[in-house]
Amino acid sequence: PRLLMPWEPLAFLLEAQLAPYYAVGGLSFAAMFTSLTLLPIYLAQPPYSLSPSIIGLTYIPVGVGMLAGSIFGGGLSDASFARLGQGGRCPDSRITWVLPGMWLVVAASACFGFTLQQGAHLAAPLIVQSVLGFGQSMQMSATMGFLSSCKHDQAGAAGSVSLFLCFGSSAVVVSIAVIVSEAIGVAYFFLIAAGFVAAAALWATVCNLTRVFGPAAADAEAKDDADAALPPAAEASFSSAFSDGKQPPKLGSEPASLQVSIVMQV
Repeated sequence: PRLLMPWEPLAFLLEAQLAPYYAVGGLSFAAMFTSLTLLPIYLAQPPYSLSPSIIGLTYIPVGVGMLAGSIFGGGLSDASFARLGQGGRCPDSRITWVLPGMWLVVAASACFGFTLQQGAHLAAPLIVQSVLGFGQSMQMSATMGFLSSCKHDQAGAAGSVSLFLCFGSSAVVVSIAVIVSEAIGVAYFFLIAAGFVAAAALWATVCNLTRVFGPAAADAEAKDDADAALPPAAEASFSSAFSDGKQPPKLGSEPASLQVSIVMQV
């Protein structure tokens, strides 16, 4: 075993198979984390004017959504891998059935800012935020399973890169969120965030479906079916050798010299 230097796992970002999922994971987490940061600011203002203690309770719905999304996403990822994994050779299949979770983040991010800016009923931003947390946790669980399948010996390092992007991107976005949202409006701020997540989700979706259902996957499946079957030429040759109805000779009932001759003939 060799201890990796802290920056070495960042090379995983350059791998074409991993990069799309790293991108969508980091951006979707940043959108969710920013919603958690801005929510109390707007709930403390009219028309909500909630007290700090009540604002703390408003985090319960998103917490429930994230908990449900992580459990549901992990189980769905395992089921997708069992059904589409091609005998364990296609780790991308762990994410295939969880792709809708990415698009839930896009839709919820686009709607969240509008509910706050329009002063919608308190239930509206809380429900939208819980959907955002559900989708983000759903796809994050699948991404971690995918990274473990791709990097058996470096699963921890691969997962650390994902977390690095999640918190790094969140730090950048949160640092400008208050200023930008006040300048252009919280609705347009989250609409722009949803656009970035949508671009990454589209990249990940196209790459995933291409690897799981594309020509390369079909060729691999056909090759497996061919390898599993007995080659026709070998079967015909063996059948013709004993087409006269005689049973193949049993080794061990003849002298050693005859056994060698029989083996050579067969």
